[in-house]
Amino acid sequence: MKLKVLIIIFNALLFTVFFIALFFSFFTADIEFIGNFSKNYWVFVLFFMILLLGTNLFFIRNWKLITTIEAADWPALSLYLETEIFEKKHLTAKNIRLLCEISILLGDFEILKRLEQLLEKAKPEYIKTFAARFAAAKLLANDYQGLADFMAHIYEHPHESSPWISFYDAFSAQMLKQKPKAMEKFSHILETEPEPLVRLLSVYFIACGLYDYSDEQKDEIERRVKAEKRKLSKHSLQRWKKQKIHVLILTKAIDDALIWLFKEDELSEQTHQTVS
Repeated sequence: MKLKVLIIIFNALLFTVFFIALFFSFFTADIEFIGNFSKNYWVFVLFFMILLLGTNLFFIRNWKLITTIEAADWPALSLYLETEIFEKKHLTAKNIRLLCEISILLGDFEILKRLEQLLEKAKPEYIKTFAARFAAAKLLANDYQGLADFMAHIYEHPHESSPWISFYDAFSAQMLKQKPKAMEKFSHILETEPEPLVRLLSVYFIACGLYDYSDEQKDEIERRVKAEKRKLSKHSLQRWKKQKIHVLILTKAIDDALIWLFKEDELSEQTHQTVS
């Protein structure tokens, strides 16, 4: 349903409910009731007016944003957000989050670089809040060294806890061929992170060859991998599809990991393309 229609219906419902309640009371009440109503219930009239005005002001102020989202016009939405952020300096969490996700969707990594530079100066706390999205963009741009440097920068300061921060940190070491470090970081994820998808990817990379770079005995690693695999396989295949933006970024790795998960238990001796 179009936004204009929804707004009209919303306003019509509010007015209908208000006037039915108000006029019904006045037409069926005596003078004493009307006097008491005026003295004691004016606050409800005020509340109604604030609700009506507030809702319509929200729609008016965000009209362009809402209509571009409704039309799924992502380039137009990106341009609107760029104007809001870079020119008008409206650095709200909503604007930052939307621009990050739209830029990732459009593959516009230059915008994300500009955004990162702006936030470093003006709102450094947002770098930490949206660190997983900036990391994902660097991964999509195949900037693995940039990803590693970014993760090192994030870990220098307190940041919002996210299992994807730990994953991208480990994955950057993996893609830079720093296999012992990657093994250590993925093992740490299995010890500390509860997010199932992050655990699945971590144990999958370990099973696909990283175990050769561990100080642990291979038998012990096999035991850990099999135990984790049994635990994760209790989730249905559909459960793994109900994830967020990270699924779009790691589609190939996730698909390979799911194939591995639902096979018979075995420690793969192959090094997959996603791991090499």
